[in-house]
Amino acid sequence: MIKFNPQNPLDALEAWLDTYLNFEKMPKKDFFWLDTMQFLCKKCNNPQNTFQSIHVAGSKGKGSVSTFIASILTEAAIDCGLYTSPHLRAFSERVTKSHAVLDDSIYANAYKELSYTIDSIIPKTYPNQREPSWFELATLFAFISFKEAGFPWAVLETGLGGRLDATNVILPAASVITEIELEHQEYLGNTVEAITREKAGIIKKGIPVFCSSTEAIACAVFKAEAKKKDADYFHLDDFIDKVQYSYHEDKMKIEASMPELFSRPLKASLQLLGAYQVRNALLASLVVKKILPQISQRQIETGLENAFIPGRFQIIKKTKQNPLIVADGAHTKKSISHCLSTLQELFLSAPKKDSSKQRVEPRFSLLFACAMDKDVEAIAHLLVESKLFTRIFLTKPGAVKQTNLEKANEAFEKAVNAEMLQGSRYGSSKNSSENQIEKSEVKPAFFLIESYEEAMEKAFQEALKQDEILVVTGSFYLVSELHSFLANSIRSSSNSA
Repeated sequence: MIKFNPQNPLDALEAWLDTYLNFEKMPKKDFFWLDTMQFLCKKCNNPQNTFQSIHVAGSKGKGSVSTFIASILTEAAIDCGLYTSPHLRAFSERVTKSHAVLDDSIYANAYKELSYTIDSIIPKTYPNQREPSWFELATLFAFISFKEAGFPWAVLETGLGGRLDATNVILPAASVITEIELEHQEYLGNTVEAITREKAGIIKKGIPVFCSSTEAIACAVFKAEAKKKDADYFHLDDFIDKVQYSYHEDKMKIEASMPELFSRPLKASLQLLGAYQVRNALLASLVVKKILPQISQRQIETGLENAFIPGRFQIIKKTKQNPLIVADGAHTKKSISHCLSTLQELFLSAPKKDSSKQRVEPRFSLLFACAMDKDVEAIAHLLVESKLFTRIFLTKPGAVKQTNLEKANEAFEKAVNAEMLQGSRYGSSKNSSENQIEKSEVKPAFFLIESYEEAMEKAFQEALKQDEILVVTGSFYLVSELHSFLANSIRSSSNSA
């Protein structure tokens, strides 16, 4: 039995959860079904039915859309739970209300109810005698926490896929599906269509469906499934007449004409950056306005502005201990592409403040790591082809997530060699000077460092010395370790002061 401390219930919860199989840390095929989750919910008197919910799935953007929606509801004075994954530093990030963790008493009561119920179940009575997984129990903990908090609403993000995801025991007020791409192919299928069908599994009979995918085949599948389930289908692009955005320091101003929903253009200054976040914000606005029309446009705009998630193109300001950092948990080809586009738009395409002075373009270093199941060859090609990085540090994504550092190194070497074969992209620059480097012609320096802590230390030192922006990407686990590293650096600095 795990020792319970009511002053810090989540410590006990995590220790207890870690006695069960954690798919996030140890992936396993053929490990998805709903009968166990349905069995568990029934044992706990179906806590998921005590609140109205919005269900969000997709390959990319589902966490951001979930956060935008919860933030809007909070701005409209609607108490709303928010369940997302993964977390960067603390488990409490997964089970929250918008902008804040819950009271310890709520976590404590939810943990006691959950652990008592599970510990009282005879293992052989589970469906097919399968004990629950870490994620199933974490999801059930969220349901119970939201019931304990008395929330009338909750926004729930799927973990993986949709059809057999542990969250798919709810009957939501809306099913929301974001962008689709090839991901987790060994579990969801090898084609966009196969993955789309897994995501479409959250569509319920008579429940409205909201979609923002730009993949034609995905939209066709969602639309057909909605028709089959007699569910209204809404695609974001059908509601946008015109949209524009621009960057102002560390914010992104958006303006969108959506006349069917709003009498004037929707305007907001977002903390979440990138063109893809424009679509995420507008999808959240569409969902809220359709299912809760009483929420005003101004409440929606303010809710969008208040939304923030660490680790999604997060800009961490420069200090004496660390360089200017862009931390982005991007880990697929499309999300890495979005990250690179945002870097270009934010740092390299901004207008000069003083046209009389020659602009010195910023330079970038890259700290990269990815999990073993990612398409590292395609990602490496994108990163090298961008010609943004003068230094590339390759490492592991942390102590837990499985990776293949040798394969990553080979992928980056192959990408550089391919660029060299295409012509004089890399080599000595005829026009470069001491103060300016032609990024298109500089071959990046590579550092292969197995220890992620040593890699961060080296990357910090080099970026500070060279006055470069450090981009940390490839894995949420790496970004999580970055946040821990920064916190430890701050504590060390405080102790030595």
